Amino acid sequence: MPTPPGRERDDAAAAADNGGVDGWDILDRLIAGAPAHLVPGGRLVFTLFAFLGLRGACARLEAAGLEPSILARETHAFPASATKRLEHIRGLDTESPSPSRRCRRGVDRLVMQGRAKPR
Repeated sequence: MPTPPGRERDDAAAAADNGGVDGWDILDRLIAGAPAHLVPGGRLVFTLFAFLGLRGACARLEAAGLEPSILARETHAFPASATKRLEHIRGLDTESPSPSRRCRRGVDRLVMQGRAKPR
């Protein structure tokens, strides 16, 4: 979850929500480290909210040498933790429709896959 500057917390409950200013801190580390742990054809699977950007997710996976794909997509209620950060999220440069128009109806959550390429 994108975290506005100065709003980071270090309690256990916040560990999953503090994704750095752009929301990618945890996923960037996960994606960068995954190839060292995957056999050819092995997969890294994770979820992200569409407002973080599908093209950005694919670019990060490709940069790590993984073949990106979407395994599933579903619409969820806009998360309460994101509602509290809505102004910050609106200011991010993503290719997804602005949460300002969609937050009351929901937000797409993507299940992404990065598959290790044959060596």
